[in-house]
Amino acid sequence: MKSMIRFVSKGLVAAVIMFFAFACLRFGSLSEAIAFYRGHELQLTPSRIEIDRALLDSSNTAEVSCIVKNLSFHEIELYGTTACCDFAHVKGVPSVLKPLESKELVFRVAINAAEPFNREVKVFTTSRYIPELLVQATISSASDLR
Repeated sequence: MKSMIRFVSKGLVAAVIMFFAFACLRFGSLSEAIAFYRGHELQLTPSRIEIDRALLDSSNTAEVSCIVKNLSFHEIELYGTTACCDFAHVKGVPSVLKPLESKELVFRVAINAAEPFNREVKVFTTSRYIPELLVQATISSASDLR
């Protein structure tokens, strides 16, 4: 009986190791594999961007970026955004992501130095399960940093 339990436990350990190895080879990372097996077709990294005041240029603007990866086995189109005047899309949309392809999305952020900044942009997709991605950008006011 003990030998049977050892055999089964070794088999389970081997199966888990093979799953993780396959997941990392197929998707590139464990987090992407877990997202795929949870039913996510797209992964956005990072979805929340903290803007450092040191990155701002003389006109209080900065470019920030994130990566969107297609985890599915079919093409997904990124076709539009809901940008506002102080958080505007620069590049990456519209585009078509092939299976397992990644693309950088770049946004131009204009910040009024006196106010806290908290904005979001939606990126619209043709994914059945994730029709929009939400990108958030925040910056704290100088008084919040103390």
